[in-house]
Amino acid sequence: FAEIYGGENAARAILHRGIISFPSIKSDNTPEGLRNTARRIFKAKKEKKPFQLSFAGSSAVAGIGNYLEQTFPSVLAHILTEPMQLLGVELEVRNAAIADISSFPYGWCLDNYMGDVVDVI
Repeated sequence: FAEIYGGENAARAILHRGIISFPSIKSDNTPEGLRNTARRIFKAKKEKKPFQLSFAGSSAVAGIGNYLEQTFPSVLAHILTEPMQLLGVELEVRNAAIADISSFPYGWCLDNYMGDVVDVI
């Protein structure tokens, strides 16, 4: 990786820009990531916009060897659509997986593949 992308420092800078982490737990033992997701769900409801889940990956996420409805994003959409409807929120799921092609550097152009306003990636 370092050899291909400009040396050790350049490679570490690329990885650092691509990794986002959240503080793990607040004082009431609720993981911060869960709080953030709940806020985005309520925001989608308030703004009457779909709650968007986007997936990237390789062959497994793309569903190679399976039907489209058997891919992980499709199965998750099937499971979550009704509960989200009960909350009054439309669910939108995107599968931007690319099979048989390295996901790098495509992973750095996620807005082109997944949408530029996504609630969960």
